[in-house]
Amino acid sequence: MKNTWMMTSASAAALIAGGAQQGLAQDGAFPDGYTLNVQGAYGVLNNAYDDKLTGTNPPSDIEDKVGDETADRAIIGSVSLARQTAPGRDMTFGLTIGTNPDNDIATTDDFGLGVDTFTRSNDFSFAALDFEMGRTVSAEGIDLRLFYGARAVASDSSLDKVGSSESGGEVDEFDQESASNYLGIGPRVGAGVSTGLSEQFGISGEIGLAVLRGTRDDEGQFETFFFGGGGDIEDESSALQTVTSLDAQIGVDYFMSPSSKISVGYQLQQFWNIDGASDEDTPNSEPRLIHGAFVGFTTTF
Repeated sequence: MKNTWMMTSASAAALIAGGAQQGLAQDGAFPDGYTLNVQGAYGVLNNAYDDKLTGTNPPSDIEDKVGDETADRAIIGSVSLARQTAPGRDMTFGLTIGTNPDNDIATTDDFGLGVDTFTRSNDFSFAALDFEMGRTVSAEGIDLRLFYGARAVASDSSLDKVGSSESGGEVDEFDQESASNYLGIGPRVGAGVSTGLSEQFGISGEIGLAVLRGTRDDEGQFETFFFGGGGDIEDESSALQTVTSLDAQIGVDYFMSPSSKISVGYQLQQFWNIDGASDEDTPNSEPRLIHGAFVGFTTTF
C-alpha cells in the first residue's frame, strides 16, 4: 500500500517540481556570488487517515497535527541556489521533496455494534520547484528580504484501509482505498528576516505563500466480501483545482565563517485542496501538513 511515486519518478519530478527553503543572498550577510543551501528535516505528516476513515474514536486535534505514538513519520529534503544580481537583490532556484516512509499500521476500531480489525496506510509525497526574485533591506541590525516568483508542485497521496468487520457473529472483509495526483503551478510571494545575536549566532525565519492552478486526478474504491456475496464501488474524476501552499521555517544560525553557517530549527509545508483528504468541498477536510525539525548548511562561493 505504500506510495511509490517518489521512488519511481524522482528524475521526472525534479524537472517539474521542487521548492527549497531559500538560500540567503542578503546584502551584507554574505559576500557577493552564489549561495548554496541544503536542508533536511524529520517530523510528522498529519493523519488524514484518522480524519476520514476511522470509526468513532478519532484522535484529538493536537494528536492529529503533532502526532502520537502511531503518528505517520515524514521527511523533507531541500536544496537551493541563489545568485546575487545586484547589491541587495538576488535570484533563487529551489527544490524541495517531502514524503513519509512506509507507515502500514494495524489498528482496531470499536464502533459500538462490532469491531473493525484492519491495516491502514496514509501516504503523501510532494515535490515543489520555486523560482524567486528577492530584495533585501537592512536596518538596525535586521535584514528583511521580500521576494516574488513562482512555484510548481507535483504530489501523490493515498489512504488505504484493508481488513475485516465483525458484528453479531458475522465477519465481513473490506478494502477501502482513495488516491489523488496533482500537478500545478502559480505565483508565490514571501518574506524572510534575520538578525545577529552575536558574532557567531543569529536567528532567521522565512514564510512563503503560493496559489497554484492545475489538474487533480482522484480515484476511489470500496470493496466488501461477505458470506454469500460482496460488492465493489469505484469512482474516478479529473478536474482543474486551485491549491494553496504555505511554507515556513524559523531557526538558530551558527556562523562557521563569514561565508558559511549551520542552521537548526523548525519548518513546515502545508497544502490546501491538494487531494481528497484536503478537498475544500469535503466535510471536515483539513490541509495536508508535513512539519518537523530541520538542520541546514549554507555557504557562499
